Amino acid sequence: INLFSFPAYLLHLLLHFLLYQLRFFLLYFLLHLDRIKEATEKMNTYMHELSTKLYEQAKAREGEASAAGEAEGDKGESSEDENVVDADYDVQDEEGSTKEKSEAGTEESEGASGEDKQES
Repeated sequence: INLFSFPAYLLHLLLHFLLYQLRFFLLYFLLHLDRIKEATEKMNTYMHELSTKLYEQAKAREGEASAAGEAEGDKGESSEDENVVDADYDVQDEEGSTKEKSEAGTEESEGASGEDKQES
């Protein structure tokens, strides 16, 4: 008995088995191609109907939520529970100059570099 030929023989048997299975699968696929196409079309139709219904439900919920939000907003826009703070803040750019954002929404430069003055 030659031990080196035994693994080659097993590999040969495995390849034959896989080719047989592949032929069987292809034959089955070709014979039932019409059924597969029909089932795929049914599935696509079903998924289209389902997604349409879900989209309509989402739109309906969005409409209800916006209507409810408008109704609550009409009751009183300024309630005592709200804590609103109007504040100033500073923005620093990469060069280190600071810009102050005021309540009116204008920007004022506190530490502007000499480059800005030279350009004007």
